Amino acid sequence: MGSAEEGRTETSASPLAPPGSAAMLTASTEYVVVYLIAALPSPLYPQYQQSVHFGGVVLTLVYAVYVLGNLVALLWLGRLPDQVGRKAVMLPAIGLGALGALLFVFAGSVAWLFAARF
Repeated sequence: MGSAEEGRTETSASPLAPPGSAAMLTASTEYVVVYLIAALPSPLYPQYQQSVHFGGVVLTLVYAVYVLGNLVALLWLGRLPDQVGRKAVMLPAIGLGALGALLFVFAGSVAWLFAARF
């Protein structure tokens, strides 16, 4: 009698990793980093508003640009993770988010704020 192990063959990991796996932890961490990068500048807007001298309408538009950027990305790039893989999309997304955060550091005008938020 053979053991049950003899009949098994090595297969690649399932595309749906179990919740406790390293892959799930990595993916979760990536999402947290992206959302943190997106939310970090929000408490600084009143300071930008005073230093760059713009009103409440412009501040609202700076927030709205972020939504517009997400909409554009979802419409044109929404299927990209299915075609090239989630990791291949997530890592550049983190990089772009970090670039946007860096633009906030040097923002000296409303145009920089729009560019950083988009």
